[in-house]
Amino acid sequence: PASKKALEENLVFFNQLSELIAEYEANKTNFIIVGDFNSTCYSAYFRERFCTYIPKSIYSWNIGTPLALPLDHVITNMNVDIERTKN
Repeated sequence: PASKKALEENLVFFNQLSELIAEYEANKTNFIIVGDFNSTCYSAYFRERFCTYIPKSIYSWNIGTPLALPLDHVITNMNVDIERTKN
């Protein structure tokens, strides 16, 4: 994140999402959570919480440039295939 405040906000969101996932897992409920989490698996905070649930990273921001990043994510405990389509 660009600032300490942004990092703190991301950590609050990550903790809330972690709690939701833990609840689904405890209830043996399948889930698919899709969104722009403004983070990548390069972030230690993100990686330690969610990367085991991400079947594959797809670069979704600044595609075709050296600054491309996988910011949009699909987090799931199911076996799914994810493919890029043209817009």
